[in-house]
Amino acid sequence: VKSDKKLAVLPHFKECRPEIISTDIWKSATVKKSTVSGNRQNSKSENKDTQTLREFYESDEFFDMCMYLLMISVATADGDQSDDEMDIMESKYSVSPANDKLMSKLLKIEGSFDWILKTMATLFAGNTAALEMVINNLMAVAEADGEVSQSEVREIHSIGKKLGLSK
Repeated sequence: VKSDKKLAVLPHFKECRPEIISTDIWKSATVKKSTVSGNRQNSKSENKDTQTLREFYESDEFFDMCMYLLMISVATADGDQSDDEMDIMESKYSVSPANDKLMSKLLKIEGSFDWILKTMATLFAGNTAALEMVINNLMAVAEADGEVSQSEVREIHSIGKKLGLSK
């Protein structure tokens, strides 16, 4: 588990930590497998997915990976991810090759994107400044190619709403 010292600097750490590492949040993004191969296979898959979620959360690059995935979501919302958008993402957040593979594994888990948003919303609950910084970075990506599409605006609005921002 991430060190308490590292997480203690996050807003509302003491209140949100038990919820974040509870069983519910780890299981909230597990893949729904067919029971054709039996319950034992399904259980193994759920454990593997839970392990991926924990590995993602416990990474030193957790926030960078979250932001990178949110930025990709905005950059691809209009169907075209430009080089300028990629440049902005890479200039703000860097992810190691190992964690790049981890992000790929994470995205194969059903519900993982919502899990990221739920986890971030819990970590930053009540910290409007941090959440606004997230939205500002997403806007920077949308503006990078010189044209902010309605689909990018809708995606940013949706992300903001899921993070607990009302405006």
